[in-house]
Amino acid sequence: MATKNNLFASNAALIEAKGVVVFEDVRDRVIYGEPYLSPLLIICLNRRGETHADYDMVRYNIQANDLSVFFPNHIIISDETSDNYIASMIVVSQRLTEQIKKTSIWQQHQFYLKNPIVHLDEKQFLEVNHVFQLVKTMSESDIPEREECCLSLLNILTKLVDCYLPKRETIDNPRLGKRYFNAFYEALNKYYNQSHDVAFYADLAHLSPKYFGSIITHETGINASKWIAEVIIVRAKMLLRYNTLNMTDISEQLGFPDLPSFSRYFKTNTGQSPMEYRKSLLRK
Repeated sequence: MATKNNLFASNAALIEAKGVVVFEDVRDRVIYGEPYLSPLLIICLNRRGETHADYDMVRYNIQANDLSVFFPNHIIISDETSDNYIASMIVVSQRLTEQIKKTSIWQQHQFYLKNPIVHLDEKQFLEVNHVFQLVKTMSESDIPEREECCLSLLNILTKLVDCYLPKRETIDNPRLGKRYFNAFYEALNKYYNQSHDVAFYADLAHLSPKYFGSIITHETGINASKWIAEVIIVRAKMLLRYNTLNMTDISEQLGFPDLPSFSRYFKTNTGQSPMEYRKSLLRK
């Protein structure tokens, strides 16, 4: 669902080749009102002005001194910016995803899923900006270890931002729980249209459904079924809003056996039927 006006899609070859690219002085919308299922890790530092963006169909107002962290396999829509908007963006290719999973930023995956925007004070902004500049310098160098150095700097960036977060928001659960959750969420984005059952994902982790569910709930405070529903409903809303597919085709794309099953699932999790949701968009 990318267009020629999408900054990331139009620079896909460059991003894949370089591994890490820093775009500076971005002054306009980068996705232009269409949903983009991003295969990239995107870290944005908003220098001036503001922009409105949807991340997994949730609306955010991103202001000056905000740091945004958007993980791969999530839907991003940007449809409005102020005239004085300027931002810098670190973009990490799909090719380096496996390496990113070894860094601190991926260990905080579940925090940024629910809190993709972190507001920085002036001192914090200057510190983060300094690391951004180091990443830019390294990403444009010709040294053989360029990618490894960029990933190390991103690790430093994440640890720095972790220090800014209030203690109550810092995730301190054991690493085992983080590892199971990250593997679960990766599998969920891959198989969401094949299975909607916790037992399927528990089997992938070689655990019983009960034990697997207890790990996910303990680690995140949200049960596994709710995580599954969130991913399915986000994609359902995207198809209902930005696509002309009929309800039967949408239900098939999402892996439901029939339209009534999809309608019941959607209404249970949103309070509206798919048709009611689509009609409500026309009234806006």
